[in-house]
This record gives sequence, C-alpha cells and structure tokens, in this order.
Amino acid sequence: MVYLVNLARVRQAYELWTHMFPTIRPYYAVKCCPDPLVVQTLSSCGAAFDCASPAEVNLVLDQVQATTQDIIYANPCKRPEDIQSVYERGVRRTTFDSVCEIQKIFHLGASNMELVLRIKADDPKARCPMGNKFGANEEDWDELAAQAKILGFKIVGVSFHVGSFANSADAHALAIAKARRAFTVLETFGHRPTLLDIGGGFSSENLETVLPASVAINEAIQEYGFGNTEVIAEPGRFLVEHAIELQTKVVGVKPDSVTIDDSLYGAFNCIIMDHAKPEPRKEAPGAYRRFTVFGCTCDGADTIGQDIELPEHIWVGDTLTWPRMGAYTLAATTNFNGLPFNSRERKYIWT
Repeated sequence: MVYLVNLARVRQAYELWTHMFPTIRPYYAVKCCPDPLVVQTLSSCGAAFDCASPAEVNLVLDQVQATTQDIIYANPCKRPEDIQSVYERGVRRTTFDSVCEIQKIFHLGASNMELVLRIKADDPKARCPMGNKFGANEEDWDELAAQAKILGFKIVGVSFHVGSFANSADAHALAIAKARRAFTVLETFGHRPTLLDIGGGFSSENLETVLPASVAINEAIQEYGFGNTEVIAEPGRFLVEHAIELQTKVVGVKPDSVTIDDSLYGAFNCIIMDHAKPEPRKEAPGAYRRFTVFGCTCDGADTIGQDIELPEHIWVGDTLTWPRMGAYTLAATTNFNGLPFNSRERKYIWT
C-alpha cells in the first residue's frame, strides 16, 4: 500500500482558495493530514496553521519553522498539560467556549494568552456537525466575557465552525451575522476583538456548491462590518483531499468479495471519521462487476464498501487506486491487529 502525494495539487488548491477568498487567510488544519512535506508546501504558499495539540504545534515550529504568530491553538477544550506545553513554545492565541477553559488557563499561569470565543453556529444539514460538542450558546456570552475580564484576559476574536460539508450557502452568512452580535457583546465588557475565524469544513469535491458559498461569505463579511477585521479560516480537506491517492493490493478474492491490504484501521478510517465513500478508479479495460470490499484485519466490521465496481477477473496482487484520499486518512492510522498501517510508504510527486 502506497500513498501518492502530489504536492503540485496542494499548491493548486491553495491558489484556488486565494481566488475564492482573497481576503481570508487559510490556517491549515494540521490534523487533516500532518504530512511534513504537505505542511511545508502550504507554508511556502503563505498558509498559517490551525493546531489542536502540542504535537501539531511542534511539527509546525520544528519541521516547517513557521513562527508562533502563524499558529492558532484551535482546540476549545484542552488538557492542562497540553496548554502548558503549547504556552512554553510561545503560542499565545487559543479558542475557548466555557468558563472552565478560562479558569484552567488562568490557574496554569498563562494569563497573557489571547482568547478567541468559539460560538455555536451550526448548519443543521452539514454532513459532520460540530455544535453538539463545541461552541458557546448566545445566552452564555455575557458570562464568558465577564469572567475573562475579571481574570485579566483579552478576548481578541470570535470563531465558529458550521460543520463539515455544509450544504447551505447561507450557513456561513448566518454565522457571520451571529459573530457580529458576539463582537458587540464582547465590546460591551471592554474587550476589543479584531479577529474573525470562520472555521473549516470546506470541500472542493463539488465546486457548484463551494462557489455560491464563497460569494455568500465574502458578501457577509462586508455586510456585517468585518471589512477591516482580520478574517481567517481553518480549511483542511479543501487543501489536501485531491492531493493524495492511495494504491492498495488485493490479498484475497471470493465470489462476491475482495480483501485489500488496508483497513478501516488504516487509511480508510476516513469512512468513520469523515463519512467518506471512497471508490477506486476504473483503470483496467474489460468487464466490471460489483463486489464487497473488506479491509485486511480480523474485525468483521472492517468493510470498505459494498457494491463497488471492480474488474470481473480481479485477483491477488492486483492494484487498486483510490483517488481523493488526502483528508483524514494517514492522520489516524493504527497498528491494530499487528498490521503497520501507520508506516506505509509515501511517494511524492513534485510537479
């Protein structure tokens, strides 16, 4: 099993982003694909970084050699030891959505952290909603603003995430309007927010959906008075989904099923984590028919997909190529069943 990493496609995706959102700097969500060369390529393009853990911060600072100003620690609920670690590396900007988080940061002696209020602003039709776990309700904003002020914190901005694969072009516009109300509340308590973070969840899978959303977002930024505000986003999938393909080998064949040398515990964790529905590219000539495709672990639930069209006479050793495997694949591979899914080969394409 081999990852084919096309770094030129990473650059092309970045260029597409800047065309669609010329005033919104992308902070690449490192968790989506923490491949060092992918991260380095995006840094060379001008991207900053959304990090959610010390390991991601260390990757960006040590291997990419970005600055701490190019990082937002965008995890609203952090382990105390992780806050301490990131703070010691010099990162100062982080998200929060609860009084608990403010107090946790304060008691760790990190009172000069710059806070970004994460508000709840879900698209109910998004494939992967976020509001069930993150985001402060509007009725809680006063208390959060007051507590931050009492403990000496500056709330420097507002962030939201409408959910991944949002289906409504209006979802971000409504969230931006809500963020304007949050700015007003923060200003009432003496904070001076200057940052708007519109989150992630963008996909270039269907530009017919993305392009209207980009127009609505750009218009809403102007309409709600954020034209002179620093506006950022946290795209992950958008920048890498098309940049990586996966080649797998067939290791077993039955009349109605095929087993490959990868798994839900390997690259195909995207099916669980990202609700992906991967299908291999049809490359070989000849007749095709439908098979169930299994992963190679001993878990009966390790099913890659059903009714997947494969060559009729597919056999052990044949290669299947799976496109759009850049997002939430190699990031969460394991060694389950003693199989080294997380040490598979990567081949880089530079042009």
